[in-house]
Amino acid sequence: MANPITWKNVGMPSFSGANYLAANAGQTITGGMDRLAQVAGSIEAQRAKEFQATKDAATNQFLTQIQDFNQPGQLAGFEQQLRTQLGGMGAGEVDAAKVNAALQGRLGQRANNLITSGQFDEAEQFIGQVGINDKSGLNTNLASGRQAQADAQAAAKLKQDKERAIGLYNAALNGSKNRYEVQGKVTRALEKANISAPVAKEYIGRSVDDFDKLNTLSTEDEAGYSRVADNLKTVATREIETLQSDPAAIKARTAQEEWDGYALDDSGTQYGSFETYAQMDQAKGDSWGRFFTDEVSEGSVMIQETLNELAQGRGPGKDGSSKALWKKIGTAIADGSIPESYIESAKIKAYNKSRESDPGDVDMNRFKLNFQDQLRELGLKWQQYNAGNTVRKNNEAKIREREARLFEDLEYARKATRDNASAHRLASFR
Repeated sequence: MANPITWKNVGMPSFSGANYLAANAGQTITGGMDRLAQVAGSIEAQRAKEFQATKDAATNQFLTQIQDFNQPGQLAGFEQQLRTQLGGMGAGEVDAAKVNAALQGRLGQRANNLITSGQFDEAEQFIGQVGINDKSGLNTNLASGRQAQADAQAAAKLKQDKERAIGLYNAALNGSKNRYEVQGKVTRALEKANISAPVAKEYIGRSVDDFDKLNTLSTEDEAGYSRVADNLKTVATREIETLQSDPAAIKARTAQEEWDGYALDDSGTQYGSFETYAQMDQAKGDSWGRFFTDEVSEGSVMIQETLNELAQGRGPGKDGSSKALWKKIGTAIADGSIPESYIESAKIKAYNKSRESDPGDVDMNRFKLNFQDQLRELGLKWQQYNAGNTVRKNNEAKIREREARLFEDLEYARKATRDNASAHRLASFR
């Protein structure tokens, strides 16, 4: 008999086939969904890629504008224009941070270029106009640049003043006659040239000491000058001796000495006049004296007559040379070429000679002859003196000229010695 059907002997139904179908169906659906998702992802990725490319292109366009802009003076306006363009872009259409970073770099570069080139006012104006983030740093650079420029200008002015001052200073030192006026000369020279106070103060303060150093020769310098001076004196002495030993000059000097000596020997000037001389003899009881005591006395009248004859060219001797001599003597006495003191000496010489010959017997004729002899001697000495006068004067002028040249040479040698020594010292006066 067949066994009854119970739960114990009834087997479970098999779903393997159905499960397979279901699994296949699920896999098909899942694959389809995945493929749909993949398609959608690809589209999104493509869209994102295209968006990024557009963004990059727009960003690069801005960056290219910034890089290629070649009008630095118009950079502030360019910045404003660029920011306007950026403001018109949609969100995410351009990398604003990258563009702004490039713009900041260009603006900062422009500001620093202005500062570096010393255009501080332009830099300050530019920094104020543009939207630079780091204005504090740029303003610090600007302040540093201005200070550096001021320091450089001050240093340049100081150097220039020192270069100008040394020439003025040396000129004032050389132009000062003594140490008491040098400081004033230096002060006026530097003030007139507008030399800065620190430089002027330094030179004014050391001027007296430098003047003393400049004008004090060393022992070696003095020895060198002495050797030069001795040589100059030796040469000058020889030249002067040559001039003095010239025969014509000697003759002229002798004539002058004799001419001068005539008046000095028994000169009437020591007595005042010949009359005074005669009056002194009269007072002593000398018989000769009374004949010459006044203008109307016999001797005085004879003297005047003799002088009048000479004035007319008349005198002893009949030959032409004697007459010519008397004529010259008479003219020289009349016009004062022969001084009155010489005539007084001639009177005294004739008087003394006559009195010696005849001490007690007064002979007016003898006196006249003696007076004429004295006048002739006086005339000859006067002629010789005049003849050699030009030669003597020329020779004396040459001697004086040579002595003066010696003095100048000595002065020049001392100055050259001082200047040579000073040149080395002046080189240190800086």
